[in-house]
Amino acid sequence: AGRLEAALADFREAARRDPADPVALENAARAAFALGRPREALITYESLVRLEPGRADLWKTLGALAMQTGDRERALEAFRAALRAELDPFERAALERLILELGG
Repeated sequence: AGRLEAALADFREAARRDPADPVALENAARAAFALGRPREALITYESLVRLEPGRADLWKTLGALAMQTGDRERALEAFRAALRAELDPFERAALERLILELGG
């Protein structure tokens, strides 16, 4: 965990220096999640989707994190945004099923 904590600190510093760097933000979010901090990862993914709103993968991850932290409404919002951004028909179908299962 020590190395991962150090990596997270480095990624945070890189994101602080350049808040528009999606790579630093995504790495920070992944490190936070790996350290068992899904809420911190979720907050970072919120920043990521503002930077890159057309990336369905980011929206899907945000939705999964929202579900994990118990925020069903935010999960639905994120999965709907992912559906708008997703081009792959199979992924779209899976998202549509997931949204229906969540009551959306």
